[in-house]
Amino acid sequence: MPYVSITGMRVRSVWRLPRFAFHAVHSMSQARRAEGNLFADARKIDGVHHTLTVWTDRTAMLAYLRVGAHRRAMKAFLMLGTGYAFGFEAAIRPDWTAVHALWLAEGVRRVDPRSQGAPDEERASGLPPQGGRPFVTP
Repeated sequence: MPYVSITGMRVRSVWRLPRFAFHAVHSMSQARRAEGNLFADARKIDGVHHTLTVWTDRTAMLAYLRVGAHRRAMKAFLMLGTGYAFGFEAAIRPDWTAVHALWLAEGVRRVDPRSQGAPDEERASGLPPQGGRPFVTP
């Protein structure tokens, strides 16, 4: 069954946008060329940069995630911003509205393990609460 992944990232500051953009463009290009990718799109919703990808299965998504441009982007993630990810199996590709609602409800926040959690402004940002599975760099 196809595997759907939605990610969302809030860039820490305007000064980090160029490096974020570099990683985002290269990671999206890699995703679109990756074996097993059925769909890849990105958009900004309420100040959060999102990706929506659909894969033949979870194994194909994990193969993409662990190599190349995406692996390099994941290594830079904690310096660039904060974010959440949510993945699930689906018979059909959901639209952005449905997937974004799931991301808000079910997304798992990735935090720097050295920190005590998100700053107050992030806690009040309307992003999903911390919890669930860790979203970690392999």
